[in-house]
Amino acid sequence: MMHIWVCIVMAVAAAVVTAENGNETEIATPSVTKPPPQIALCGSRLYLVGESLCCQGDVILPRPNVHIQCCSEVRYDSRYYICCGENVVFGKHGACCEGKWGYDDRTHLCCGGKLMRKPHPRAYCCYGRVCIKPAPSPKQ
Repeated sequence: MMHIWVCIVMAVAAAVVTAENGNETEIATPSVTKPPPQIALCGSRLYLVGESLCCQGDVILPRPNVHIQCCSEVRYDSRYYICCGENVVFGKHGACCEGKWGYDDRTHLCCGGKLMRKPHPRAYCCYGRVCIKPAPSPKQ
C-alpha cells in the first residue's frame, strides 16, 4: 500500500505579550489547525484512509465505522470476528490456527497444527509442544 501525505496547513495566530514596563508587543505564533488527511492508493484509485476502506483494490465509501475491516474480499466487524487466512471466523478474543480455525486464546491453544483446550491457564505452545509457564514467585 502506497501512502501519500498532504502538506500540513499552518495558521498564524497572534499573541499579545506585556512586558514588565507595561509595553505590549504582538508576536506571531504558528499553530497547526488540523492534522493532515492520509491518502493511500487502492488498486488504481486514491482514497482517504479512515473515511474509506480498501478491499482487494475496491474502495468502499464511506467506511461504516472503524471496526469494519477486510479479509480477502469480505468485509467484517473486528469487534466480533477475525480474519484467519482468507476466512472470516467468529472470535472476539480471537487468534488464528494454521490459517483455518479461529479460537479464543484465553481458553484454547494452537500447537503443532492442532487446536486444543488449554490444559492449564498458564499453558502456551513452545516448539510444537504444550508448556506451562512457571508460577510467579511470591514477593517478600
